[in-house]
Amino acid sequence: MKYREIAAYLAVGALFSMLAVAPRNALASIRNCENPSLLPDDQERLILAARAVLPPHLEPMLADRCRWSASAFAWITTAKVTEASGVVHWWISSCSRDEWRWMCERPAFQEQFETSVFAGGMPRHLKISFDAQTDLATVKLLTSEAVQLYANSTAPIPYCGGTQVKESKWLLLRESRPLPTGEEELHVTVERSKTMLWVWFGDLVHPGDSQIGIQFPDFGSQRAPCWNAREP
Repeated sequence: MKYREIAAYLAVGALFSMLAVAPRNALASIRNCENPSLLPDDQERLILAARAVLPPHLEPMLADRCRWSASAFAWITTAKVTEASGVVHWWISSCSRDEWRWMCERPAFQEQFETSVFAGGMPRHLKISFDAQTDLATVKLLTSEAVQLYANSTAPIPYCGGTQVKESKWLLLRESRPLPTGEEELHVTVERSKTMLWVWFGDLVHPGDSQIGIQFPDFGSQRAPCWNAREP
């Protein structure tokens, strides 16, 4: 396989993991795609492979694709369903092939909810992505608290690693990444990690930059929230 194809596959894997974090930036970041289409028989084999990993009775939809001379990749989603609570959910999977055979990753269940919170003296419009292990009430509570901390905190939030050098960067990071104002929507992601819950500020990521997150201990713990950053 050509070097640029290998590099592109690595990029695709990283971008796929970002879809729930920064979907509007992910597709724009694709590079080195020789042909953004699939031949009809190739697409049929892709759909069959996707059906094999999706829950029964869900029809795969082609979200994006890229083809080279001897390989290809694609993102597969299902139709979005809106629940009575206002939560929208769907499934998503990444698929790749060599010269012939398509292989699809285990699909991820995606949930999203739109709301507004009052923080920093104004309403903030949020689009929240979260996983099936976290209930909506917890998502609303943690997101509201995280946005309040981000907008209003004048003292540094502790760094999760505990180093004072990192702690001093909190205010600088916030100043360089102000929250959206007006009708612009902020996309955040709530993730569960063992006994911790994270709120990641997805739309405050710049190319080559880090993504800021606030960590909350599970309920009942006396630990205070702390912040961290990760590469997109």
